[in-house]
Amino acid sequence: MSALQIATPAVSRGLSSLSRSSIRKGISVEPYMGNDVSLTMDKEFDEEEAQLGLELARARHIVCRLERELAEARCAESIALVGLYKHRAEGARTRQDHAEYDLGLAQDLVTRKGSSSWNISVIGKPSAKRPRLASPGDHK
Repeated sequence: MSALQIATPAVSRGLSSLSRSSIRKGISVEPYMGNDVSLTMDKEFDEEEAQLGLELARARHIVCRLERELAEARCAESIALVGLYKHRAEGARTRQDHAEYDLGLAQDLVTRKGSSSWNISVIGKPSAKRPRLASPGDHK
């Protein structure tokens, strides 16, 4: 019994010794013109295999390139998030500094004048007219 060769559809750049109907149907084909044709068929199948291997390599290259782009996009996203969190932290630091300043003013008012004459309307955001012990940029 001789080995059967199965015809598979593939992109071929040369003339094929197989009929299109046998390729479409997947019918097993035996060499029909002697050893020269079988060598030609083996060569064609090797070329087809090489073409498919190249196609696979190109596809893997595209996948690697897209994975690299995804990693770069994730890195850019992380950098943007760091900037956002840093901005939020600076805002929180400023609010904390204002609260500490106001707390210092309240403590000063209570200590100087006593709790009975304490006016809460005096306490507000720090301004240039009121001296500060520390500026928001001093805390790092």
